[in-house]
Amino acid sequence: MAIKADLYYSIRSPYSYIGIKKLEKLLPEQENFIELSVKPVMPIAVRKPEIFKSANPMTLRYLEADARRAADMYGINFRIWPVPDPIVQNMDTLEISQDQPYIYRLTRLMQYACEQGLGYEFTLQLATKIWDGKTNDWHEGEHLSQVASSIGLSLNEMEAAIAANTDKYDSTILENQNSLANSGHWGVPTIVYNGEPFFGQDRVETFLWRVAKKSG
Repeated sequence: MAIKADLYYSIRSPYSYIGIKKLEKLLPEQENFIELSVKPVMPIAVRKPEIFKSANPMTLRYLEADARRAADMYGINFRIWPVPDPIVQNMDTLEISQDQPYIYRLTRLMQYACEQGLGYEFTLQLATKIWDGKTNDWHEGEHLSQVASSIGLSLNEMEAAIAANTDKYDSTILENQNSLANSGHWGVPTIVYNGEPFFGQDRVETFLWRVAKKSG
């Protein structure tokens, strides 16, 4: 019987990327099969853009340095920031642009994959394409089509389904965000197992320890 947990994930979060790459390595090593259900959420830049108005300017510099350090520690290919960044933001003023051409598309694609039972697989491949530093202009050409086809999906079919019922996808993403808040945390990545939240890429091992302990 599979052990089930939810993974709340933002495609813009560097720590979410580091976390899912750690899971890619560690999940196959576990004694018990763990089924992760991805719950896509919008990044904090969309959910609460006002937070950046009062943020200490050092916050972003530290985040960049810490994310690079964490990726290096775990041997994960990584570049901060992707080209282009999934969120359009002035990195000097931290102002979030009103025009966001990427993040809604990406998050809706993730939600579509989740509804096909392929959320974890799609999110892992998408995040790798965007964050591992090997791909510029991931939004152009065949990059996203290749991500979809690598797990047996068609980008054209995904986008057609989303265009036909965009409100449904946005509503489900909002439900994910409310569910994240109800879990006891607000940030990503957060894994929720048996009602217990594990926040941050540095709690992946703690989550796996808890699973092993509960499963005996």
